[in-house]
Amino acid sequence: MFGMIWLLTLACFNDYNSGVDPDGDGAPWPEDCDSTNPNIHPGAPELCDQIDQDCDGALWDPDDLIGVVTVSNSEDYPGALRSSITAGLAEAGAGGTVCVAPGMYREAVTLEAPVTLLSLAGAEETGVQPQDSFTQVMRILPGAAGSTVRGFTLTGGDTPGGEGLPSSCGGGLVVRGDATLESLNITGNGGFEGAGLCVLAGDVTLTDSVISFNTSVGAGGGVEVYLDPDDPQPAHLTMNDVRVELNEARLWGGGVYVHAQTLTATLIVVEGNVITEGGWGAGVAALESADLTLNDVRIWSNSFGASGTGGAGGLYAAPYSDDPEEKVPTVRGERVDIRDNRPPTGGLGGALVCVGCQLTMSNMIVAGNSGDRILGIEVYDNTVSLDHLTVVGNQGQIYAGGLDVYFDGEQPASVSRSTFFQNTGEAPAINISFNSEDALIAQLSAFDEVHHDQNSVEFDASAYGDAASGFFTDCTPTFVSLTGEPTTWDLHLTDADRCLTTGAVELGAYGGAGGEAGPPSPPGPNASADTYSASSAATADVTPAASPPG
Repeated sequence: MFGMIWLLTLACFNDYNSGVDPDGDGAPWPEDCDSTNPNIHPGAPELCDQIDQDCDGALWDPDDLIGVVTVSNSEDYPGALRSSITAGLAEAGAGGTVCVAPGMYREAVTLEAPVTLLSLAGAEETGVQPQDSFTQVMRILPGAAGSTVRGFTLTGGDTPGGEGLPSSCGGGLVVRGDATLESLNITGNGGFEGAGLCVLAGDVTLTDSVISFNTSVGAGGGVEVYLDPDDPQPAHLTMNDVRVELNEARLWGGGVYVHAQTLTATLIVVEGNVITEGGWGAGVAALESADLTLNDVRIWSNSFGASGTGGAGGLYAAPYSDDPEEKVPTVRGERVDIRDNRPPTGGLGGALVCVGCQLTMSNMIVAGNSGDRILGIEVYDNTVSLDHLTVVGNQGQIYAGGLDVYFDGEQPASVSRSTFFQNTGEAPAINISFNSEDALIAQLSAFDEVHHDQNSVEFDASAYGDAASGFFTDCTPTFVSLTGEPTTWDLHLTDADRCLTTGAVELGAYGGAGGEAGPPSPPGPNASADTYSASSAATADVTPAASPPG
């Protein structure tokens, strides 16, 4: 039997040696260095990606990069056509492709025509830093709309102008037209606003990237999407698999600031960002007619570095002024996790403040936030719909421990299939205020299957009579794991304790459609071992020019 197995094995080996072509690319093994990929074989076009497509044994071979302008400032990567990125872009022209070898390029880079700008080895080994510290690292001008930039660390930049756009925005990268941005590490930059990334116009996509340790003296420590009043072109930033962490702003949006423009964020972590003075939205701030769509987003451990007015350690959305004619922001999302955020001493809203905005959230967690006044969620004079909400383990004193809602009788509200559990402090778990008795009765009917238990101060539904029939205290939610600090809790309820009087779906953030599995692990370098996607740009060896804030 052993002899038969040996003969069969030998036959297969001989067949493979004698010209078998498993991937059908016309190159048999062993001439084909990867017989599982039809795009890799002798004579295949070489790409700028550190893969030996043509099987010649070289990862860097400018002669094989047909139609591509090569750039290198290192003797380790010889033979390049140009030694600077700026010269490479000029050589490539509109529609061209530039491949950049590893190294630190001491220059400010401006894209004036649509190009594809790629690094060979990624952001870990390829950086751009201007020689003049008061210069934006990279600019994508309107004439360069349609460009792609992939695989760079952008560091050491600052904005050269005062308060006027666009020179005041985007110390790391400013974009003024359609662009595709991939695998970037934007770190250690400064600016008046949008210190890391500033998007002023166009449909811009950012994926697999990290924006960290950037410092703004105004708004948008990490990211800013802004309507330029002098050139009011629409801007839409789509972020997917991005970490925005450890950035600082003085007034608005320590992590992300969106003003009258559009942001779509999926699989995003906004963590450890700071407002250094009195302001709003240490994690995310959305003003005027900003339109935010947040899916699978974590807003964690954002805070304020000073006491005073303002607040919202996690997310803030409101009109820019008190003008009744001003448009209001819209915030919608699914599986948004807001934990362990801190407002300034005496400020409002540890987790979320929504004033005069349109707020629609499902499967949202608000846990472990704290503050002197409203520690969880404040919604005031706006349209609100919250479904499958979990508010647990927050700490606060005045107004509300979990949810503070003000009704003026005109704005519809809905809170359903939600739980408020173990929130502490002197404030009730839920506080409801209103401008008329009719407004109260009309809005209380919109609360359905709202459970609260084991809070320091419970919501007294009996004080409102039959109008508060949607509130329940007869069910204590049981979580799979409720040990350690609140931010480490697994907030999924057990199958045995669904806490609903009707229906079979679970209560709270992980219940119902889209919530059964819970939110995914965060992206980027600090993700847990079971992360769905690690950002390749996050572990850059290129040393930032600026030190981390704080």
